[in-house]
Amino acid sequence: EWMERYGLNEHLTIQKDGTFELSFPNHKGGKIWTSYDAKEKKHYLSIMFKGQTVTTGQYLLQDNMKPAWHSDKRSTPEKVQDAVDEMVNMVSSCT
Repeated sequence: EWMERYGLNEHLTIQKDGTFELSFPNHKGGKIWTSYDAKEKKHYLSIMFKGQTVTTGQYLLQDNMKPAWHSDKRSTPEKVQDAVDEMVNMVSSCT
């Protein structure tokens, strides 16, 4: 429902490495994408709105450098869900 409201359901590109990019329709512009920083070994969810030259928001999905016993007790799916929810709230409040 949220993706349809913003027209993202028709503009999905999935890369061979599993990352993806969602593009907002031309009248809104911008994109949402995932990336992996090989040096830092971190997976990110990022968003940029039309007309901006820098990333509007970046949300950590997973940090592969942290040991399994670090202080964050959430599972990986919970961390991903929290990051997505935070990004959805940000987009909803900006449009």
